[in-house]
Amino acid sequence: PPWLRANFNAAGQLVDLVALETAPKTTDGNECFGNHEECFRRRTIAPAVVANGRIRNFAHRVRQLLSDIKPDVVVTLGWSGAKNLAALSWCTTNQVPSVVATDSNEHDFRRGKVREAIKRRVVGSYSVGWAAGSAAKKYLRQLGMRPERIVVGPVDTIDVEHFEKGAAEARRHPKEARRELGVPDEYFLAVSRFAPEKNLLNLIYAYASYRERAGAAAWKLVLVGDGPMISAIQRHIGNSHLDGWVHLPGWITFEKLPAYYGLASAFVHASTRETWGVVVNEAMAAGLPIIVSNRCGSASELVDNGRNGFVFNPRDVAGLADILNEVAHGKCDRARLGRISSETIQDWTPHRYASSLREVVTVAQSNQPRRPKRLDVLLLTCLAQWQHGP
Repeated sequence: PPWLRANFNAAGQLVDLVALETAPKTTDGNECFGNHEECFRRRTIAPAVVANGRIRNFAHRVRQLLSDIKPDVVVTLGWSGAKNLAALSWCTTNQVPSVVATDSNEHDFRRGKVREAIKRRVVGSYSVGWAAGSAAKKYLRQLGMRPERIVVGPVDTIDVEHFEKGAAEARRHPKEARRELGVPDEYFLAVSRFAPEKNLLNLIYAYASYRERAGAAAWKLVLVGDGPMISAIQRHIGNSHLDGWVHLPGWITFEKLPAYYGLASAFVHASTRETWGVVVNEAMAAGLPIIVSNRCGSASELVDNGRNGFVFNPRDVAGLADILNEVAHGKCDRARLGRISSETIQDWTPHRYASSLREVVTVAQSNQPRRPKRLDVLLLTCLAQWQHGP
């Protein structure tokens, strides 16, 4: 994703960084990192896909690539998935320090005893945990990682300047920009994949309640994105008599996205399950008031309730409708909320990501990995093989 590209570019100026990609292109055919990067190297695992989406020898390919690179420290973005498990397995076998970067918290998924027991053994095999915030640190502690092996840092950062500049440019010529994008004068903006956990149906319910209360003065709602729930969302809009009030511009490129933020009046993110939600960072970089579900990891770190936005229960449709009405027609100072959003996100840049990565690498090198237990090696090997892919 583009936000990783910016982070890796900044990190590559401080450390010798090699990024392992599972495929050179995304599902929409675009280059994952593009061809213009100069500050980090990349190696492609290039898996061979066989029947039913299974990938032949994927874990072996990851381990083989790491043996070729011979890294001093390995950082995995999360602890699940064959690529992360295979990388950790290679580290434990070769006594190479390992770091898990995580924004997971105790409430983002349902937790079963067996799954958590397995996870404790997996997390326990890492040298250091790189936690996105206080909630992620707390969860690492619950999984048994000692506090001296945890570094709290900005794991989820974005190219703040890209969204600042793009939003400002759209605001300089708002009439022309609105005409080009086909967006209304005032609107709530949501940007997400159209999937069940994004809670868009409840967002539409809340918006319908708000619109009924606000009448002709109601702001519109713009839902940017696409995904498996597009048909259900279109039906829901029609059944709620919101045609003309809810706009669906579809999937928007990274280059054009800042303009949608810049012309919006406020941003809302209603997920019922979200480890972080970098779209919240993007909206803040554009200087918007933010309305964020309390199930998002970013809510506790980036939202100062009442100062730069509001936090809500994603199951409380009436409560969300009240917040929409307050932001649009209440006494809150939207300009002040947006200004505080912009000021807050200045500390969540790729340069700070790079500094934190260098710190966590240093900590990992000072905490040499323990000799692996045979059970842990077997567990990691079996998990990596069982998942059959990235």
